[in-house]
Amino acid sequence: QFLLKDIAPTAERMGFNVFYFSFMDDTGANVAADFQTALYHFAQSIRTGSGIKSFLGSLNKIDIMGIGIGRENKAETLPKISDIITSIAHDNAPTLLLLDEVQELARIKDTSGLIRSLRTGLDINQNRVKTIFTGSSTNGLKAMFNNSKAPFFHFAHALDFPLLGKEFTDFLADVYQKRTGKQADKAAFYTMFKRLNHTPMYMRAVVQDMIITPELSLEEAASSRLQQLNEQHAEKGIWAELKPIEQAILA
Repeated sequence: QFLLKDIAPTAERMGFNVFYFSFMDDTGANVAADFQTALYHFAQSIRTGSGIKSFLGSLNKIDIMGIGIGRENKAETLPKISDIITSIAHDNAPTLLLLDEVQELARIKDTSGLIRSLRTGLDINQNRVKTIFTGSSTNGLKAMFNNSKAPFFHFAHALDFPLLGKEFTDFLADVYQKRTGKQADKAAFYTMFKRLNHTPMYMRAVVQDMIITPELSLEEAASSRLQQLNEQHAEKGIWAELKPIEQAILA
């Protein structure tokens, strides 16, 4: 939400076209293709000449807590990522790319070509296209930017955001109480947030589940959500091991 609520509006006021994409996909199977498609649609949209553009590349639905993310449809044939970025750079306004949960690219099979093309496009057009990479996994980001063999080795400057404190979970508790009419134990909310390694996305998802299903306790909602996340990561690994023909059959 920091990217969408704070960075994006500020960049727009400064005269930037803004593109947002989250790589946190449910299965991981199509996220690379979805990114290429969304970036291409963004490049087309800014060519209309109607002023500053904002584009939420992977967002086509939002649920009550802002967790739900949909996907763009695939295009038949698309230019390379580097060529799309060069096209974007030719617009009269500079562009800011907000690439969220980018560490997922390091986990998904067969994305090395896309990553190299992205690096090339950003290198060539660095005066016109700026990028902010964010992610919730420290280890995943290190794999993207600190590995000497990775295409993005030493490409970006790392900045650690300060951890959100009890005011964040107090806010979620207030939202929960307002939506359900039930009292929330704010101390318990903060304790759970610490158990979730101060990861806002996970805590929001837990509270969202409690709002949708009010009979769920905090512990039950957290246990269920963590199980879902573990299953999703397992499914990503299984899918990545499948051959293309097997993926086509299951898709």
